[in-house]
Amino acid sequence: MRVKSSLYAKTKDYLRSLGYPLVEKTENWNSFAYRHKDLFGFIDFLAVSPEHGTLALQVTSFSNRSARKRKILEHREKVEILLRAGWRVAVLSWKKKGKSWTPDLLEITYEMLSE
Repeated sequence: MRVKSSLYAKTKDYLRSLGYPLVEKTENWNSFAYRHKDLFGFIDFLAVSPEHGTLALQVTSFSNRSARKRKILEHREKVEILLRAGWRVAVLSWKKKGKSWTPDLLEITYEMLSE
């Protein structure tokens, strides 16, 4: 669990460096069900900027990136609504290189919704 919280801290810092002044974790722990619950079933973070708009993210390690993309695509109708509303939806994966972590942003597009 320590790696996950570390990636969340790195994610907040990374998003702020991209110019998103409002960044919030939206994933919550449900103590009754003993599981995490994402906003709309797939959003871990929201980032908002007057210049860049709203970015909804699923955050993961690089090795789990394709699984998180599939998780987002399981919610096609919700994703389409967000895209039509002008939001961006993406998977932010982190890859460890030596002692540092490198972010990789995979943006979900309309074309991916029909895959």
